[in-house]
Amino acid sequence: MLKSNHTMSTITLKIKHILASLLLVAVCQTVIANTDGVAQQHSIIIRNYDNYTTDKGLSSNNAQSVTIDDSGLLWIGTDDGVNSFDGYQFKIYRPDQDDTTSIRGKRICDVQEINENLIWMATSDGGVSEYDKRIDVFTNVNNIFDCERDDLFQAHGICRLGDCIYIAYERYIAKYDLVSRTQKCIALPQGRKYSGIKIENMKMVPINDYTIVILLGKTTLYVFNTETESIRTMKFKDRYVHDICKGDENELFVCSTKGLAIYNLITKNLRSEPAFANEEIQAMGLDHSDGYWLAYNCNQLAKWSPETRTKIIVGNSLEFFNKQTFVYDIHEDENGILWIATNNRGVLKLDTKHSKIANIHVESTLPDSYTTEGVFAESANCVWFACGTNGILKVDPETAVAEQIPVQLKNVYSICARQNGEMFVGTTTGLLSYDRSTKEFTPIPFPQNMTDTLERVIVNHMCEDCL
Repeated sequence: MLKSNHTMSTITLKIKHILASLLLVAVCQTVIANTDGVAQQHSIIIRNYDNYTTDKGLSSNNAQSVTIDDSGLLWIGTDDGVNSFDGYQFKIYRPDQDDTTSIRGKRICDVQEINENLIWMATSDGGVSEYDKRIDVFTNVNNIFDCERDDLFQAHGICRLGDCIYIAYERYIAKYDLVSRTQKCIALPQGRKYSGIKIENMKMVPINDYTIVILLGKTTLYVFNTETESIRTMKFKDRYVHDICKGDENELFVCSTKGLAIYNLITKNLRSEPAFANEEIQAMGLDHSDGYWLAYNCNQLAKWSPETRTKIIVGNSLEFFNKQTFVYDIHEDENGILWIATNNRGVLKLDTKHSKIANIHVESTLPDSYTTEGVFAESANCVWFACGTNGILKVDPETAVAEQIPVQLKNVYSICARQNGEMFVGTTTGLLSYDRSTKEFTPIPFPQNMTDTLERVIVNHMCEDCL
């Protein structure tokens, strides 16, 4: 359709095209197809992320655990105190010998919300402290238990099952009934003291209404039946276990130096997951929409679905990890934000569900300041920019590699690449076709009856009509 203006001899010619959609912040592409039962493998780029370290107010870059309470407050356990984070600023709690209302230990292993007001925190150097959000004070919880006093200062895990709180000490499981206010200490098998246990090597995971699995050290699992108070031991001789995570009912995911394994608590069968064969799995966390997130091989992150057998690798994980990074904990909040506790990068915040505009810095011969008149996203790795008097710029968003294509004596306003590979360039003096192989431009004439009364034709927008 042509529109003329009696006061102007210039018209605008609109030729339709399809705008290819490209999301520069989360590009997903298939890498390996499903063959012989092996999980499908894809990759995804996460651009919307942030890194919280001591530079931003965190007490330590060695973060051990991440928990979110019902009010949305984030609790980060580190080797130098516990941090609460409201999304804007951190509040740090450390032990203070002159303050009896301060937390008892500074090496925070685990945090468990008891109710809307109370939070219990397990520390490896001060036992368990109870925090009351209403009055902003801590209370010593250790003195309610009858365990040997020396053991009460090394609490490594804490979890709630029903109306009871269970705490994992080095030699005991301590039980506290919130209703009857009674307590009990259950000795772990062998009854020996495990000296030198690092705080990341002990974890408690509720599996069902009456079963808790405890990871102690790197080679021992305890399956604790809360009804019978019996404990079954499982030892690994061929691997070091870094983390455990609840799977389907009666199933436990075991993350180790030999990949990901699934342990059935009923059959006692341990089977390996092929999607992570020969990978060292550091930590695992639930994705509330579908599947699980896994950190592995020191600097890799992936989402895995046991239902669809799909493995989605985060292709740009090196942007927020490094080769010395070890992941201790992964937690996803209700908004799809992934919180990751690490040994040297503090806490990472990854938004896996929402987009974010990212700057792409490319090397080109263009001047420092120029105008982009139009943009066309042909594919995930090819975006065309109409740059006015500076011609055309072809950019690969992933590699930031750019190619400038001059258009002599033309002011480029628009650009379009058709599905069949043809390419057209709209300028202030008409329409050009572009041959990719020869890199030559050819003018496309308009019908004589359309241009007889016009001094020039400006093509400032195009789209492909696929009807």
